[in-house]
Amino acid sequence: MDKRHKWLMATLAILGATALICALAFILGTHKADADAMMYLTDTDWVTVEQHDDMIAFIPEEVQGGFILYPEDRVEPAAYAPMLSELAHGNILCVVVRMPMGFPGLDVDAAEGIRERYPQVENWYIGGHGAGAEAAADYVSGHTADFKGLVLLAGYSKVDLKYSGLEVLTVYGDRDKILNKGRYEKGLARLPEGYDEDVLEGGNHAYFASCGEMPGDGESFLSPYVQGKAAAQAIWDLIVE
Repeated sequence: MDKRHKWLMATLAILGATALICALAFILGTHKADADAMMYLTDTDWVTVEQHDDMIAFIPEEVQGGFILYPEDRVEPAAYAPMLSELAHGNILCVVVRMPMGFPGLDVDAAEGIRERYPQVENWYIGGHGAGAEAAADYVSGHTADFKGLVLLAGYSKVDLKYSGLEVLTVYGDRDKILNKGRYEKGLARLPEGYDEDVLEGGNHAYFASCGEMPGDGESFLSPYVQGKAAAQAIWDLIVE
């Protein structure tokens, strides 16, 4: 097989995979931000909300740290507005990135360049929800000098971060039926010693975002607002204290 033929076959394979992903995204649809989430996309006396093609930013008047969030598969970034607005009111500049077709695995480097856009932030943290947690861990593994810590919301790391020097927080709900607990437990062994684990009693997988229920998930005893606020408090404690 000559080089031209190999190149053609590789191109066709990439196009086929892209078409399959597009078809899945269309069939499965997107977890849209609900009306409650949309209310948090307006400016307040303390926080300015910026919406860009590649991200949504929540910018407080005073900044004590920065947090970049990778969303779960097919979850609209705006669905994280209640949680991130809560953090921003605690003086944490927050950014949630938009992903190609809603899949964070298609743009692991989505955080690239964000730190430079907000030079007022000295200490940066990165994290993700579900599949977004895997992608964020993958990205930060190659940029440990640029971040102080990692936050895994109902997710885990597939890469070894044991000697990364990162501060790591993992948060999940005890009624989460989507998180693969076996893979989660194996992922804990890849984290630095001294990581923090926060289990939200009554929480599920979906309600870190305000986008409704997810098929196969457990029924939460908490509202998205309450679960998001609890997660925001845990993240704030990691960054500020």
